[in-house]
Order: sequence, then C-alpha cells, then structure tokens
Amino acid sequence: MSKKINMTICTIIFAILSLVPFIAIAIDGSDSNRIWLIGDHHMHTTASDGYYSMNYVVENAKNFGLDFITITDHGGIMTISNIKKNYGILQRLRCENPEMLLFYGFEWNVPAGEHATFMVLPNIMELNQIEDFMTKYDRDYNLFARDEKKAIDALVYAENMNPKPLIIINHPSREGKYSLNELKRYDDAGSVVAGFEGAPGHQAAEYRGKYSVKDPGSSKTYGGFDIMVAEVGGYWDRLLTEDRQWFITANSDFHKHPSDGGSDFFPGEYTKTYVYSKDKDYKDVMDALREGRSFVVHGDLINYMDFRIESLKGDAFVGETFKCNKGDNLKVRLVIRDPNTKNNNGENPELRHVQIISDINGEPSIIKIFKSKDWNKTKEGYISIEYQINNVKDDFYLRVRGSNTDEVEPSVDFVGEDPWHDLWFYSNPIFVDVAS
Repeated sequence: MSKKINMTICTIIFAILSLVPFIAIAIDGSDSNRIWLIGDHHMHTTASDGYYSMNYVVENAKNFGLDFITITDHGGIMTISNIKKNYGILQRLRCENPEMLLFYGFEWNVPAGEHATFMVLPNIMELNQIEDFMTKYDRDYNLFARDEKKAIDALVYAENMNPKPLIIINHPSREGKYSLNELKRYDDAGSVVAGFEGAPGHQAAEYRGKYSVKDPGSSKTYGGFDIMVAEVGGYWDRLLTEDRQWFITANSDFHKHPSDGGSDFFPGEYTKTYVYSKDKDYKDVMDALREGRSFVVHGDLINYMDFRIESLKGDAFVGETFKCNKGDNLKVRLVIRDPNTKNNNGENPELRHVQIISDINGEPSIIKIFKSKDWNKTKEGYISIEYQINNVKDDFYLRVRGSNTDEVEPSVDFVGEDPWHDLWFYSNPIFVDVAS
C-alpha cells in the first residue's frame, strides 16, 4: 500500500477518533488518571511570519519534550489561504506524531485589542470553525471588526460555537491596549476566554517579550513576566479578588531562533506550561487550560507541582475552589520538584525562595516567603512546604510563585538581560469559598 494511501487512511481514522473525547468526557468526569503534560499554545510557521515550516516547528517542539502545541499563525486576509493549506500538513503530522497533541488555530487580531490565541478541538469541522471566526471577527480580515463592541460580540459568538474553542490573550501589556475593566468585560462574555499570557514569548529578544515600551500605557517585563501578573496587587490579582476564573499561561511565540538571527527560543526550550490532564486527551488538555489546572515556568526551574488546600473535609487542587465554613482551619500544602538536572542552557538553576500570595487579609499581598534554608530537598529534588491558615472568615484565593533569585518582587528587565539567570515559576490560583 502506498504511503499516500496510508496517510489518507490515517487522516480519516484521526478525524473519527477526534470525536471520542466529546463522548467520553460526558461519561467520565473524574480526575482519575491525570498527569502533568507540557505544552505551548502560541507559535508561528511560514504560513504567516514564521521562519520555519510546520514540520520543523513540530520536530523541535517534540525534541524539547512538549506533549502538546498549538499552531497559531496570524489571522488576516493575507494569511487565510496559507492557514487552510497548512491544515493538510497538520493532519499528516498528527498521524506521524501520535505521541503529541497537535492543536490548530490562529493568532486572532482582536478588534481594538491585542493578539490572542484562538484554538479549537480536533473535529471534522475545525478548519471551518477557524475560517468562520476569522472572517467575521479578525480586524486584519474584516474591516468592520474595529471596536471593543465587535470584540465582545466575537467572544459571545465563540462561547456558543460547538465544540467551544479556547481564547487566551497574548502579550497583554506589550502595547498598553487593555484596561482592567475591559478585561472584566472579556471575562463576562463567558468561559471561552481562559485568561492571558502571564509570560510572553520572545524571551531571547533584546527587550524580553519585545516589550520595548514604545506605546502609551505599555510596560516592560518583570522577571520575564507581564506586569499584570508580576506586580502583586496588579491586574491579575484584582481579577482574582473578584473571584474571576482568569488564568495564566506562558509560551514561546516562536518565529525565529537566535541561531538564525531571531529572538525566540524553540517551543519548550525555555518556557513551559504544565497542565494537569488525562494523557493524550485533547479535550482535557483544553479544559485544563480553561480551568487553571496548570503552572508555568522558565528555564526548567521546577518540573512538578502538587499545590492544594486541605482540611478534614477534603481538599482542592490548583485551579479549583475549596468550600469550607467560617471558622475552619485549613492547610496549604505545596510539593514541587527542583530537578537535579541541567536545563537547555547547560545549567542546573537552584530554587532560592517560594512565595504565597493571597487576598486573605483584604488586599492582595505576599503572606509568606519560604527560603531554601526553610526546607529539606530529597535526592530526587522534591521540596515540601506547608502553611497553616486558622479561623477563616471570608472568601479568598492563594497562588504561589518562586525564583532562583533573591528578589521578593521581580525587577524590571533591562536591555540585553540574560533570561537564563532570572527564572521564575507561577502557579494558577486556588479559590476558597467560605460559607457564613
């Protein structure tokens, strides 16, 4: 049988099997058999302004240990034909790389906003979903898609697509386009918007993230992270204080590697988003991104996390909500692994401190700092941290972050900074709902 016929059969089988998760998830909603998978939801190919073929991008993402990626070439009237043409290549690569989950989508030019990842579940209509949304709501395709109302209309439209896509706002502070209230309006449109990039791509650029502060209201990065996330009490904390399910990711925004004169690490080379998901399950990976079952890290500072709140009544994992009564005593339990291996820069960075951030005292603040002298590290690299919270009174959230630096607040990134020596990890939050 010819290779071409084999690939055709493979593509048909994949299209059929891609429908299975929609059936299975309704039958089995349990958390059993979930593991940490590593991925990146934002990268480009020659279909838009990327330097490399899709084959090359997928090959390198696999070489750097990623379990899932999303191809997100720029939307617009000049790229849509290439995006449609590349879909056949994606189907072939799915068959050739069954160990990886290869999502398809595009980078949406949001009306009156920034860019955003628009990703869809594999299904027999996925290309139609991409084309439909792009032609209606991409500002580089549709001349009428220009104001915030059109952006909100787009989010409402996407919320009602079946299967529901996932939208993540990319590099939110790069051009200073977003107010806090605008992000709230995005969130009000529904669960189709998961949140935003906590750390933008382009981490090898002269200005990390290409955050060059050339636009009014824009900002540089801090420890490689967007100021909305890095600043305690910033936009992200304000959203969480209102109990908004708004979560962060991190990615490469891969276009061109420094070895070829570019400013982007390969997918997985420097930046990783870990999601807690069922293995090889497209829908559960997307749900993990949507529901905040995830953490992000630079430079392989850590490669495992078990972050939860618990009491005698049960527990809640990262991204979840723990329900308890007023006056209950809770324990925060965090297990992370600082691997005893070299990262992709040939170094073994040491985790120097971990912070717990919360609004439990009213305003978002760092409520506890653990330094390396405060913990014991096993030979496998595991670190266990516990923190007691007694007599809870009101709703609150917690999130954790840590670094290989001694900075309590990450410093603004300077021009030409070596990103490998300023590493951070950030978790998504756990919410606590206190019944009166």
